[in-house]
Amino acid sequence: MTAPALLTLKEAAQSLNAGMKEAALRKARDEGRLAVYRLGNKDYTTADALQEMLDQCRIHPKERGSISENGKVEKAHGSSVTQDARLPQASARQIAEKLRGGSRNTSPRNTTAPPDNVTPLKRGSRT
Repeated sequence: MTAPALLTLKEAAQSLNAGMKEAALRKARDEGRLAVYRLGNKDYTTADALQEMLDQCRIHPKERGSISENGKVEKAHGSSVTQDARLPQASARQIAEKLRGGSRNTSPRNTTAPPDNVTPLKRGSRT
């Protein structure tokens, strides 16, 4: 059995040529995305483990919603079509206009006159 070539995390980060730091590989190790071997008090990984981690990070293209028989994307019709962009904008503008206006008075109107048995105080005098 031949042992795989071991790389320190620093060497592995440098070998990726993607500006990746050793700390990013430690984080991948801690999250279980990178296989790491600890010998003594140093962490090592392999080129195969790096490739496996990169494969897990791959972004797959989104599938198209509708394709015609000739392979071209067709314009969708019906309720799933995105609304005209002006409709939500007009709705937001209408709400903003309503918010700019004054709010109605929520305090009750004082329609009663003061009672006859109340004597108004003179200003400036203290009793």
